[in-house]
Amino acid sequence: MGVAVLYVIRLTFKRRRPIGDMPGEFAIVPLIENYSFPSGHALRNFLFSITAYPFFGPYVSACLFFFAAFITMTRVYLKLHYITDILAGGALGMISAYAALKFMNY
Repeated sequence: MGVAVLYVIRLTFKRRRPIGDMPGEFAIVPLIENYSFPSGHALRNFLFSITAYPFFGPYVSACLFFFAAFITMTRVYLKLHYITDILAGGALGMISAYAALKFMNY
């Protein structure tokens, strides 16, 4: 659900990455990956940290949350995303996780 929304937003905004086109080592990715807003990495990392809560408890979930924040900030350092891409992707991931947990009655 979150990934579908992510790609709709990407195709709506079409915000280019800070580095421009994806570097050569990422040449196999589809053209849609040249758009950076919102961050798919942030979506997946924060989604995982939130969905881990009912299964592993608050301590593991909190560790995963901070680890997700660190991982996604490296994307800004590598100039693959702007900070707003990370914030929007993280928010979308947390909202998706919350909706999935509510749907599954956790």
